[in-house]
Amino acid sequence: MSPSGSEARPPEAPSASAGGASRYAWVKARLVPPLLLLASAVLLGSGVLPFPCPVRALTGFPCPGCGMTRATHLVLHGDLHGALATHPLVLVLFPWALVLLVAELVGHARRGRFVTWVEHRPLRLGTYAIVVAATVVWIARFFGAFGGSVPA
Repeated sequence: MSPSGSEARPPEAPSASAGGASRYAWVKARLVPPLLLLASAVLLGSGVLPFPCPVRALTGFPCPGCGMTRATHLVLHGDLHGALATHPLVLVLFPWALVLLVAELVGHARRGRFVTWVEHRPLRLGTYAIVVAATVVWIARFFGAFGGSVPA
């Protein structure tokens, strides 16, 4: 409830009578950010844009996600064995990232903001579980499990 006693509602799209410029501004505000996010995810996931891990570049140690871009690229090209050797959680992390991406795009289209995964308990708990699993695998790889550290 708002201070005036009425329920707070998300902003709605301007009507056709409000003028074409404001309608296009609303469309741009709702569509451009998710489309840019999707385009960057496709470019990074496809291997077109090489993107070195900033953690590894700064510290010399791989992060829990090191190898995921290469592993995703291998999955998309049908090399399941190579993908699992590069990052053993690729079959969990890649689909989960797609689920979160779709949830965020839909949430942004409906509400004009990105925080859908935080607001929905199943998405939030699933994300926390995957972060814990990635951290456990990351630590285990330092001790030689799952083929050891990801090659640079």
